[in-house]
Formats: sequence, C-alpha cells, structure tokens
Amino acid sequence: MTSNMSYMIMLCVAVILTLVPAGYGNAESDALLVLKGSLTDPNGLLNNWDPSSLDPCLWFHVTCNAQKQVTQLLLPGANLGGRLVPNLQALQNLDTLVIFNNRLTGPIPAEIATIPTLRAVDFSNNDFCGSISPGFDRLLIKRFDNNPRLGRPC
Repeated sequence: MTSNMSYMIMLCVAVILTLVPAGYGNAESDALLVLKGSLTDPNGLLNNWDPSSLDPCLWFHVTCNAQKQVTQLLLPGANLGGRLVPNLQALQNLDTLVIFNNRLTGPIPAEIATIPTLRAVDFSNNDFCGSISPGFDRLLIKRFDNNPRLGRPC
C-alpha cells in the first residue's frame, strides 16, 4: 500500500512539473516582459519577446553572457513609446542599456541605477522628465542629452 501511495505522489509531481513551463518565474524574462508591456512598439521590434519562450537570450536586442544572464539591452532608434519600468532592476548582470532615439517619456526609474554591474546607459533623444538619480553618477558612460523635460517635474 505504501509503495502505491509513493508511486501516486511521484506521478502527481511528475505531471505537475510537465505542466509548468521551463524557466517559469525567470526574473529577467519577467522584467523584460513588463518593459514590453509598458511600451508601444509600432515597428514590431519586440515581437519575439514571447512569454512562452522564457529564455530572454533568444530575444532580439537582448545579449547574454555564457551563464545565460542578460548583459545588454540595445534598443536604439526603435520608435518605441511609453515608459521605462523599475522592474529592470531584476537584470542584475546588465552592464549596458541603450535606448536613445525613441519616444520614451516619464521619469527614469532610480532602481535602474542600483544594478550593480551597470556601466553604460544612453537615454538621449527621448522625452524623459523628472530628476536623474545620483546612482547614475558612478557609471563610466551616461548619456541623457536631448531630453528637454529632464530635470523638471513630470
């Protein structure tokens, strides 16, 4: 009787594990999908950022290291509109964030500046507003030019 019970429990666990997609709960893909949801993408640049493919290393404009951790997010001149999201803080191995020449608005989330590996950002030629977090001061490369409302209240 005990072996039948053990078998049933193992069978139930196996069935449940096959129903849960691989990578479920991946913080990096979750953060990028939240970003995608906050943006307008008239050119369909982010179309392959698909929730059913939870490996962001396979997505366009995302670069990963050998450990499959997101290290670069490169979206220059993509005609993207909308806002950046604080969830990008989950990209704890990000070293480069390039999003210049878009139509992004709102504040630049201070949480992005807390990413420990971040070395370079280019937020230029958008329509960001509000203050720039002092956390960005430590970066090697930081570009904020041509955001006429940056430094003023949103």
